Parts: sequence; structure tokens; C-alpha cells
Amino acid sequence: MYKDRSMNFMKLGAQEEKSTLEEFKLHRMIWIVPLYEEPAAEAKGKNAKILLLERKAEDDLYPRALNLVTGHIHEGEEVAHAISRELQEEVGVPISDAVYGGTYLTVDNTNVFIVNCFVAWLENTEVKLTEHKNYHFVDFEYFARNIKNYDLTPPEKITLMMHIEEIRSAMRKHSSSE
Repeated sequence: MYKDRSMNFMKLGAQEEKSTLEEFKLHRMIWIVPLYEEPAAEAKGKNAKILLLERKAEDDLYPRALNLVTGHIHEGEEVAHAISRELQEEVGVPISDAVYGGTYLTVDNTNVFIVNCFVAWLENTEVKLTEHKNYHFVDFEYFARNIKNYDLTPPEKITLMMHIEEIRSAMRKHSSSE
């Protein structure tokens, strides 16, 4: 279904097209795992829903695939500002909190991506799409158990499958701080 642009995760091995690390372009990225919980106090940490975005059919890279909120961190930009900016740009929903979920390295034939992952709690479910076709709120635990069955972009699917426990840990930190 996808063009073969798979990425190698957590590995900086020799690449056919590039012979030294200096020949790669470096990107600072954020991936945001957007969650929403009903305000009921007894539900904290138990009924979280993850927001998945559906890419447009005309997208060059991974058309119609599901993905998280993602974006670049601009030169000199604070990470907290980048999180709020990307969420506002892509879904138009403010956040009440964000917790660090890990840093991951991904590499393709010409790029090195340093990805900072955050779990962010949305203040509401009034999504206003600007870059995507559709969205879905899915029970987080159901999603976590069934990641391999979701039509996610390959980089996000692999990273989420490898690091779902770090995301759960970030969720627990948030729940215990309230």
C-alpha cells in the first residue's frame, strides 16, 4: 500500500547512498500522543482515548494512513511551544498537560530524525482539522493491545510498538501528579 520509504530505527549503520554521518540532514521532530479523558475524577488514567489522524488520499507519503500529531521543532523554539503550536496547527485543541515519553532516533537514506515523544492531554474533543482528512478517538488500552492491526504510518507503528510501555509510564506520571 505504501511506497517503500521504510526507516531504520535506533540504528546508524552504513547506508548505501551515504558514506558519512555528515552527509545526512538532521531534523529535530516531535511526535505527540494526544489523549483525552472525561473529567470524572474516578476515571483518571482508566478511560484515556488516543486521537489518531487520518492522512489525505493525495498525500505523497503514506496516503490514508493513520498517524499522531507530528512536526518539526523550529530553530531556537522551546519544546513546550512546539507541542502547543503543532496541536493548534493540526487539530485546533489546547492541552492541559504534556509529559515526556522518550527520545528516539530514526534514519532513512538521506535524513536523521531526532524525535522527542510527548503524551499530551487535550482539554476537549472539539477537533478542527487543517492537514488531515479525518480523525478517530480510540480507547488507548484497546489501541495499545492492537497496534499491529492499525494502518499507521510505518515509522509511527514501529516506534509505538517498541515503546508503548514508556508511553504508559508517562501516562502514570500524569495520573499520579493530579
